Order: sequence, then structure tokens, then C-alpha cells
Amino acid sequence: MLLLTIALSGRSTDTTTGFDLAAESVRTDLHASQTELTELNRTIAREKLPLARQVSTQEARTAARRDELQSAQSQAKEAREIVAGLESETGTADQEIGFLVSALAEFGHFLETKVHISELRRHGELIEAAEAAADDVNLTDRQRLELQFELLERATVRVEELLGGQTFAGSALSPDGQLLPGRFVLAGPVAVFAAEQGEAVGIAQLEVNSLDPIIVPLTGSSSNQVRTLAADGKGLFPVDPSGGRALQLEGQRETLGEHLWKGGAVMIPILTLAVLAGLLAIVKWIQISRLRTAHPADVELILKQLAAKHKDKAIAHARALRGPAGTLLETAIENADQKKELLEEMLYEQVLHMRPRLERWLPFIGLTAAVAPLLGLLGTVTGMINTFKLITLFGTGDAKTLSSGISEALITTECGLIVAVSALLIHAVLTRSIRGFITSLEQAAVGFVNGLALRRDDQ
Repeated sequence: MLLLTIALSGRSTDTTTGFDLAAESVRTDLHASQTELTELNRTIAREKLPLARQVSTQEARTAARRDELQSAQSQAKEAREIVAGLESETGTADQEIGFLVSALAEFGHFLETKVHISELRRHGELIEAAEAAADDVNLTDRQRLELQFELLERATVRVEELLGGQTFAGSALSPDGQLLPGRFVLAGPVAVFAAEQGEAVGIAQLEVNSLDPIIVPLTGSSSNQVRTLAADGKGLFPVDPSGGRALQLEGQRETLGEHLWKGGAVMIPILTLAVLAGLLAIVKWIQISRLRTAHPADVELILKQLAAKHKDKAIAHARALRGPAGTLLETAIENADQKKELLEEMLYEQVLHMRPRLERWLPFIGLTAAVAPLLGLLGTVTGMINTFKLITLFGTGDAKTLSSGISEALITTECGLIVAVSALLIHAVLTRSIRGFITSLEQAAVGFVNGLALRRDDQ
């Protein structure tokens, strides 16, 4: 079309020739294009089947790959679920291992407190290793468990050995502080020890701040039995149902002098007051027990003798009574001729004169009852001051160091209260007895005066 247009616009004289040439060219191009198209169709026809086959193959492969991908994704999902389950199981297992390590560590602490002091040297190293393994970050869980299971196995073997008793070599402290080698015999919670040399034989007990036990000595046949048992592994085993407490109490038993000595300097005035009050109480009790009371029958007899003009017999009977009662009646007989009022005053004066003699030293006993608790309180204060001084110097770790001050504080209070209560009771008894005797004197005096007045009225 382009060539035709050019040909037309060119206004050539040979219009037909130009048009033919263009048409020929077009036909040539068209023929070439048809030929090329035919070849191309043939080529397509030839290659279409292989390409279709390739497409089918690729589609099949794609489908297979897709299936494989889906299978792989499914397997990956299952694997992730399995991994999550394994991680959960691993976490649970770690927790169980941690709990087991902690429980075994606690078992080690418990075993250390329950093992007998005589066995501490035998098992102490393994116990410490098992306890330290629980907190050692450089060890794996397997290594920790191996150490702790070893301790558990040792504890099991120990229980089996204890069922029938066991003997083993060791060392113990004698009562004077010497470390002696010997052999232990252990049965249950009780252990006895026999030294290789010397006479140190007894029950092994815990000593504060010491890794070695102390020997609580046994005497008599028990010591020979223990020595034979330690040497031969056979014999009688001494058993203390109190777990050794009875022997400890026996060892701590002290005499009265030792007990009072622990009270310190304040015990001197307390004991002095106690002794003086006790002596005075004995003297006053003897004095009161010797006093004779004037009974109404004695007064009546004296009045009858006076009425019969037998004054000498009346005086003799009054003197036979002895003591204040006889003196009072003798004064009454000597002044029987006086007026009633005057006689009453004379007899009342006689009673007042006798009262101080009868009540002599009773105020001192009452003073003892009042002062003794105060002295005990003073000892308590001084004892606590000494205790705080010892705490300042040595701390509170050793109870034996503090026992002296505490003993002084408690013993002085104890003795002060004992002395005070005793003095108070004695003072009350003696005062009541003396008041009763004075009352009997007053009754005798009143009875004499009234009886004498009635007989005068009758006359």
C-alpha cells in the first residue's frame, strides 16, 4: 500500500508499470509470508506434541512437587509438634532432676543432723561433697546425681549395718579433754567407746563445737562389758532409754555447796540472814514450848485457896506454874487486897511488861523475810550484768561461758525466795503462838479479877 501510494503521488507517466511492480512485490512478500507461515505451522505441528508431552511432564512433576511440598509441610508440622512435646518433656525432666537434686541435698542435710557424732568422721567427707554438688555450677546434672546417689547408697548400707550393730575405729575426747584412739560400738542411736589404752570407757556423746564425741564414763561391771564388746564384737550392750540424757544429768548433778557457790557474793548476806533467822527461830520455839499456860482450873483453885485464907498454898501453886503465867498469878495473889481497878491495872502492866520479852527477836525474823527477796533481786541484777559483760567479750555462741552469770542471777533469786518464804512462815507461826499465850495470860488475869470480885460480893 505504501508503494502504491508513492507511485500514485509521484505522478509517473507509467502508472501501470509502477502498479504492477508494487503488486508483484506484494505478491512476492505474501508468498514468502505464506511459505514462512506454512513452514512455521509445520514446525509447530512437529513440535506441538513434544512440547505438549513436556508440558504434561512438567505439570506432573509440578503436581508431584506440590504433593511433596504438602507432605513436607505436614511432616514439618508434625516435627514441630514432636519438638514442642520433647521440649515440654525436657522441661519436665529438668524440673524433676532439679527436684531430685534438691531432695537429695535436703537428705544430705538431714543425714548430717541424724548421723551419730562418732560416725561423722567416716561419712562427713561424702556428706559435704554431696551437699556442695547441689550448688556447684561447674557440675552437670549427671555428676551431681552420681555424688548424691553415692551418699544415698552409703546411707542405705549404714542402715543395714546398724540393724545388727557395728564396731569401728575412731577417736573420742576423755572427760579431761584428751583425744584418745579406740573403738566405737554403735547400735541404733547409741554408741559406746573403749580407749585402746587407759581406763576411758563410756557412752559417746556430742560435744559442742567439736567434731569428736566426748566420753561419758561408765563404772563398775558396765565398763568391763563395753571393753569386751569393743574388743570381741560380742557382749552385753548398755542401753540408756533416755538417749544419754540420764548420764548427762548425772554428770551435771552438784552438791548443795557447789550450787550455793554459783550464786556469787550476794549469797553471803542471804545465807547469813538465813542462819541467824533459823537459830533465833529454834531458840524462840524452845522458849515458847517451855511456857505453861494458866488454865481456868488453876485460877479457880487459887481463888478457892485465897477464900480459905490459904495464901501460902495459893502462892506455891502459882510458883509451880513457872514462867510468865506463874509470875502473873503470883502478882495477882500478892495484890489481891487491892481495889479491882487497881488490880486490873497492875495485872495489865505485868502483861505489857512480859510482851516484849516474849516477842524478842521476832522482828529480826520478819526483817529477814522482807530483805531476802531484795538481796535475791540484787543478785539477779549483778548476775545479768556479768552475763552481758561475757556476751560483749565472747558473744553468744558458747552457752557454758554465759552459764556463770546466769547461774548467779537465778540461784540468788531462788535462795532469796526460799529464805523469805521460810522466814515468813516461821514468823507467822511464832507470832501466832506468842499471841495465843499472851491472850491466855489476859484471860487468866481477867478471870482472877472477876472471880475475886464475885467472892467479895458474896461475902
